Amino acid sequence: MSHSESGIIGAADGTFRAMDTIIFAGLLVVVVGLYRRRSRRWVLAGWWLVLVLTLILLRHHITSGLGLGLTW
Repeated sequence: MSHSESGIIGAADGTFRAMDTIIFAGLLVVVVGLYRRRSRRWVLAGWWLVLVLTLILLRHHITSGLGLGLTW
């Protein structure tokens, strides 16, 4: 099975389509930190990092989709 068939690389320009996996992994790391009773500062930093990465990925995917001629 090639990468394009598996859904990992699905765009015409070869960009990765694993945004949901990256978000899930970031949230899982934060939950593990909560389970291990990390400090509040560590957990908040993790949540902010996941939020910022999500917004960056969302911006990239929206602009690349619009560049392909897709509309909202």
